Amino acid sequence: MLEQVSQHFPETKLLYYFFDASTTGFHRFRLRRSCELHPNGLSFVYTDTATGKLVGSVDACNMPPGERLTNMIYPLHVGKIGSETYRILSLLTAFVLAGLSLSGVITYFQRLKRLRGKYV
Repeated sequence: MLEQVSQHFPETKLLYYFFDASTTGFHRFRLRRSCELHPNGLSFVYTDTATGKLVGSVDACNMPPGERLTNMIYPLHVGKIGSETYRILSLLTAFVLAGLSLSGVITYFQRLKRLRGKYV
């Protein structure tokens, strides 16, 4: 089975194997191709449980552009792609957003306290 999977997508890295836990009759292999940004890969190969023959596959590199764009959101959001510079930039951006949120809450409560003192 592994030979069939590796021959179907030759330049892939096998990441996960999902055995047939239910009665669907399929084994599922999750692969990561070089064109994918997702760290866990989004290409799948399905094989028949009884015969071990290839039944179907999902090629993440040949998906429609909208679907590929949707699949790029997660790796960009969590900083799983690019160099260390991108990861550090993602971390700094997270700190800036946290600081803005905190300063907004502090400003809100200060204004609320001032208004209560004015009318009481």
